[in-house]
Amino acid sequence: MPKKPAKYGIKFWVACCSKSSYAWNMQIYTGKPSSGTREKNQGMRVVLDMSQYDRKTNCASPMGQFDPEDNGR
Repeated sequence: MPKKPAKYGIKFWVACCSKSSYAWNMQIYTGKPSSGTREKNQGMRVVLDMSQYDRKTNCASPMGQFDPEDNGR
């Protein structure tokens, strides 16, 4: 569609402390890598990366419906 506007945007993934609401881990996603290949299991990678600091803090890391052991099955 020639008149369709271009998509722009930045996604932020932020892990916050449930008690103080302070952000203690953040990742910025600006789009596909320059190689153009699609990342597999991005959701699992983000959740595992964001929760790696959980052992060092007193903050909860709720997982909700996400199960990292599921691996997309």
